[in-house]
Amino acid sequence: MYALIPILACSGILLALGWLLVRDWWSLARRGTAATGLVVEYRRRGPTEVAGKQITAIFEFATAEGRSVEAVSYTRTLRTPRPGEEVPVFYDPADPAEKADLAKVLRFKLVAGSALLVLATIMLVAGTLSAFGF
Repeated sequence: MYALIPILACSGILLALGWLLVRDWWSLARRGTAATGLVVEYRRRGPTEVAGKQITAIFEFATAEGRSVEAVSYTRTLRTPRPGEEVPVFYDPADPAEKADLAKVLRFKLVAGSALLVLATIMLVAGTLSAFGF
């Protein structure tokens, strides 16, 4: 029975991380609008206590109304687009500067978040069954 406590804790952490990733994708999938953006540059943020300097992508795009917006993507993917490269972007029309991201990053968040949710569920079910002798 006491073996269930660490399993519940780990599952809870994985569920929370998975939900945070999927939530970003879900909010833009529901209210988002697609656009074509342009990667402007990469900037270093930090340093932080946890990690060294983090690299963020700065991209710009035009909203459906024609307003030019510059936004930041904080998540890196395997193949990072080069400055000057056109990229698909999703943004929230209510707040395009703060709620926009590269489509590739949103796909990564969906896949990674879903994988974490599935792993957490498997851990939770398997741990519960083993703790009660099944």
